[in-house]
Amino acid sequence: MSAATPSALAILARAAERYASCRSYQDAGELVDVLVNGPKPWQRRTSRKSFQTAFVRPDRLLFEFKERTLGPEAEWPHFALWSNASGVREWSTFLAEETPRSTRFDALATALNSEELLYFGTRARVPRLLLGLGEPAEFAAYESLDVVDVDELDGRRCWRIAARREGRPETLWIDCEDHALRRVHERTYFDPTVERVLLPKGSPVSLVSKFTTETTTFYSPRFDVALDESVFAITPP
Repeated sequence: MSAATPSALAILARAAERYASCRSYQDAGELVDVLVNGPKPWQRRTSRKSFQTAFVRPDRLLFEFKERTLGPEAEWPHFALWSNASGVREWSTFLAEETPRSTRFDALATALNSEELLYFGTRARVPRLLLGLGEPAEFAAYESLDVVDVDELDGRRCWRIAARREGRPETLWIDCEDHALRRVHERTYFDPTVERVLLPKGSPVSLVSKFTTETTTFYSPRFDVALDESVFAITPP
């Protein structure tokens, strides 16, 4: 990269400022998970989740996602978190046994630590950036950062930043013009001898092999858009 290229830390700081200062925000995207058990094609399993985010400052938020399965959309596992004049509420079919779980929260910060979001495999990165939540801040927990190159994604020039968080590699693509987050790739290695939470209680370690997950999140951000209050008036099915 040239001497005029901003540092990775400066780019991420500008991105964080962009999200924290916008009046409103909207996106729709996709998260692709690939679980890899080995080098053969049949040792890979891909799943896809679609999501959307809507936000109007200071406290109107919608974060919704669905896991795409073979059946009709009405059967897909579904999660929604929203905040409107009635408060903060979460609705989810992910961990339900008989009926979907509905929960009310005192604050958005609490809701963004929901166990359903952990199941989804996300830190709700964009909602946290919009609200400035989390300690440390969303972009402050990286152990290393480096601007690798400039790539073109869907006609947009983006800085490609190589990062490492808790020893796990990540790649972020930040728009060179508006400093929006356009794509994130994360790689996580699981060892069942360490990650005992993956095993049923009392099961031998041999039941679960070591594996790697490759997660790519695609965003289509729009800042300072006009959003009607009805966007945040969710009625669970």
